[in-house]
Amino acid sequence: MAITDLTARRPPTPTAPPAPAHDVDQVPAADPTSTPPATPARQTTPAGPAARTLTQAQTAALSAIVVGALAVAAIGLYLSFSYVAAFAHEHLGFSTLAHGQLFALGLDAAILVLIGIDLVLAWLRHPVSWIRYPVWALTAATVVINAASVLPDGTGATRDSLDYLAAAAHGLVPLLFVIIVEVGRHVIDRIVRPRTARQTIPAHRWILAPWPTWRLYRRMRLWEIGYTEILHRDADLRAYLIWLDRECDRRGKPATADELLPKSLAPYGVTVADALALPDKQEREAHERDTARRRRALALETTRVTDQLAADTEREAAQADLEVARAQSAGRIAEARTKSDAQATAAERAAQAAADLEETTELRLARARDARAIRDEADATRESENARRAAEDAKRAADEATLAADRVARERAEERQKIADATRATALANRETEDANRAAADARRAAAEAEIAAVEAEAVARLTPVKRAVRWSMREIESRATAATGQRPTPQEAVEHMKLLPYTEIESRWTVSGSAAGKYRKRAEAMFAAGATGHGDIAEWTAAWKATEKADEKADDA
Repeated sequence: MAITDLTARRPPTPTAPPAPAHDVDQVPAADPTSTPPATPARQTTPAGPAARTLTQAQTAALSAIVVGALAVAAIGLYLSFSYVAAFAHEHLGFSTLAHGQLFALGLDAAILVLIGIDLVLAWLRHPVSWIRYPVWALTAATVVINAASVLPDGTGATRDSLDYLAAAAHGLVPLLFVIIVEVGRHVIDRIVRPRTARQTIPAHRWILAPWPTWRLYRRMRLWEIGYTEILHRDADLRAYLIWLDRECDRRGKPATADELLPKSLAPYGVTVADALALPDKQEREAHERDTARRRRALALETTRVTDQLAADTEREAAQADLEVARAQSAGRIAEARTKSDAQATAAERAAQAAADLEETTELRLARARDARAIRDEADATRESENARRAAEDAKRAADEATLAADRVARERAEERQKIADATRATALANRETEDANRAAADARRAAAEAEIAAVEAEAVARLTPVKRAVRWSMREIESRATAATGQRPTPQEAVEHMKLLPYTEIESRWTVSGSAAGKYRKRAEAMFAAGATGHGDIAEWTAAWKATEKADEKADDA
């Protein structure tokens, strides 16, 4: 049965908004008109008529009142000043009359200052109620001192009714001034502030119903509720409980726990409307929590699947990089073999050229010998025919021939020595070239094998592309430093050879931007500085990576 059916028989209360309809067996049956919410409208009523401009007569009356109040204050201060000063000097321990006058002046000035502050704050709509208490205390002190100043001194002095009347007369004017100020403050408060609902419990209620009033006061203080609002809430609760009893009698069933929520939660400052709406609110919040939990579970499953796909993609990318590295290594080995064969062919050609040179020299010598023999024979024939005529010439010619033969033999020996030296130098150069080529081929083969092993280790360790790029840069720098110096550098020496690897090669090798290539080489330098190497153990390298990351984070924080 809907709540609208159950509550149709209840007398309507025009101050309540309609409540949602629910089934009686599930949600407390409550008349919409019996569950008025605690709204600010119950605590603050609209202000009175708009402020209107004072008439000329009202302005004149107000001015006269202000002038009269100032006159009363001036008269009270003038009359009490000398009495307070004299009493302070004679009875309160002030050494001179001047000091007593300063005391009286300070007392009167404090009263005026506090009254002025109280009136200004009330006019600015920010009243501070406790400021009146010091004013009252100081005024009371002034009244007491004025009254005491005219009472007879001495323990044996007799006091009659006129003495007390004189004391009351001395304290009357300051008291009148405080009364006038309080009236003015009340008027200002009424003018500048709207009329609000009562927030305090009236005194007569404490007298007529002390214990219920104490319980009411306790709820007001615990839950910060005004007096008018707490009365409305109690009235709503009583009306609801009466209606609930009638409804339970009508349907023949006891009230459910949800229907009794307003009674259970009333001591905790909960209104009838809020208590009746609480089950729906809790059910809605439970539904929202369940929905949020399912969303978090779905997001977690999505993240897990995404991470798995990313891991599979990285594994496939690492496998592809490994295949590419192997292909590149095989190409480098083939290139090294081709260069070695070309150098060997060049050495053979150089040896053949040297052999051809030696053969040509021997042929030239042989021809020279034949020519010399023919010339010698001609000379001998000519010498035979002219022996008789030129014996001396023949002898001289023979001597010249002997010298020429010696010179030729000496030149031949020198030429043969030069050929032998050239042959030895060529053989030595060829042997050194072959050794250098063989060492270069071995170094390239070792570098290629080390590159393959490093790539395989990186694939097994599942390094990210950034880490693989940095590790590759470190290996390239070490390899080039080794080729330049003839020995593998230490990590500290490798830092000095960072320029052997330009940014452009990193960009082309890993297909990244120039800034990214610069970051890779800078991180490689940091890894060298940390003692890591590009060909070292992958676990040690990873530990050095983490150490440099922490150092970078500390530097960024600083």
